[in-house]
This record gives sequence, structure tokens and C-alpha cells, in this order.
Amino acid sequence: MSHHVATLDMLGQGDSPMHRLDPRAKIIALIVFIASVASFPKYSVGRLTPYFFYPMLLISAGGIPLRPILGRIIPALPFAIMVGLFNPLLDATPYQVGPFVARAGWVSFASILARFLLTVGAVLCTIAVTGFPSMCRGLSELGVPRPLVMQIQLTHRYLFTLLSEGERLRRARNMRSFGRSGLDWRTAGRMFSVLFMRTLDRGERIHAAMLCRGYNGSLPALTRGRFNRSDALFLLAICVTSVLFRLVPVTDMVGGFLN
Repeated sequence: MSHHVATLDMLGQGDSPMHRLDPRAKIIALIVFIASVASFPKYSVGRLTPYFFYPMLLISAGGIPLRPILGRIIPALPFAIMVGLFNPLLDATPYQVGPFVARAGWVSFASILARFLLTVGAVLCTIAVTGFPSMCRGLSELGVPRPLVMQIQLTHRYLFTLLSEGERLRRARNMRSFGRSGLDWRTAGRMFSVLFMRTLDRGERIHAAMLCRGYNGSLPALTRGRFNRSDALFLLAICVTSVLFRLVPVTDMVGGFLN
């Protein structure tokens, strides 16, 4: 399980043009992109389609395989579906979609799914071409409060400790179950309590080791980013394109031209 969680970090160690960009440029571009997508009215679906250019750009220019990105989007997709599941039932107003007339609830439901795919996909792709430690360094250099950055960084780092202890408990339980499948509530409760105590004890030992090595509330950065011309051009291009797609109905213009 920890291997799957670390896949994006391993992808972030690549050496593509996207990987070499400064993390600050990618973080600001991501914020502008998400803000532009989130600002559309709830019935906008067609105008969101041009925004798929950005995740596709990160995947193609960064050499990121599509499978690990989809492997993280699909498990979270039911949450987005639950958010808009009742829209078609609650909003039965007729809505014109090109030559068709549909329920406005279905249109808003499609808009929710499109926003989810765009925002979550852009975040995952940005992490995949940056790496989580570099993302935290970029946040710190952008002026995000150090306690918040440290909380994010340590939560990410100790997640692997939790998964490692959970995997050891799972193997131990399987070796003592004598082929029985399933997990009753009593056994599950005991396993969770043991997992909590083990992770707490191991976290205290890790913290003590960090203090012995000079930990003072922040993790030292091995490198410091340099914002150069290519970073500025990338940031300008993504921000201008995202805002332009928000202000100009590109899909309507293309449809009118084709007609």
C-alpha cells in the first residue's frame, strides 16, 4: 500500500522540462487554474472543456503515465458523484444544451464531475511533475506560514509510518487466522488500538531522533529554487490562458465558426 502512495513522489524525481520548472511557478499556475475553473456558473459544462489542456500538458511534457493519475482519481470519484447525485431530481427545469433540451439538474451534475476531474487531475499532475518535498519547499518560499508547511510535510512523511505498521499488523493477523477470511468488529477494534499505540510509540522515537540531530521546527531544504525566464514564461502562459478561457466563450466561438 505504501508503494502506491509513494508513486507520485517517485514520478516527481523525473527530469523533464516540467520537472525542471520552479515549484513556485507551478503552484501559482495551479491556484489560478483552479480559481478559474471554480468561478464558472453551475450550468457551465462546454466552456470547461478547454481547461483539459493543462492536465494534458503536464502529462505529455512531464512524461507522466496516465494510469497512476487515474488510479487516484477513480477512488475519489464517488465523493463527487454523491455531491451532485440528487441534482437531477431536485432541479427539473428545462435547459437548452445545443439542439437538445435536458433537465438543468443533469447539466449541473455534469458540471460538478467536470470540475472534479479538472481540479483533482491538475493537483495530482502537478505533484507528479514536482514531488511533494519540492511542493512544500515552494509553499514555504511563497510565504505560507512555516507551522502549516511543517504540518503538511510531517503528515505526508508519517503517513508511510502508519501504512507500514498497518501492513505488519495485517500480515500478522493473516498468519494467525488459519485460513479464515473476514474480520469481526472485536478483532478490528483490537487491531486499530494496537496500530494507534505502535504508531504513537514509533512517532515519539522518530521525534526524539530528530531532536538529537538538530531539529528546530523546520526541515532543512537541500536546494533552493531559482526563478528564471522559463518559469516566468510558463506561469504567464498558464495564467493568461486560464483567464482567457474564463472571459472568452471559446467553445461557443468555435461552434459558431463550424456552423
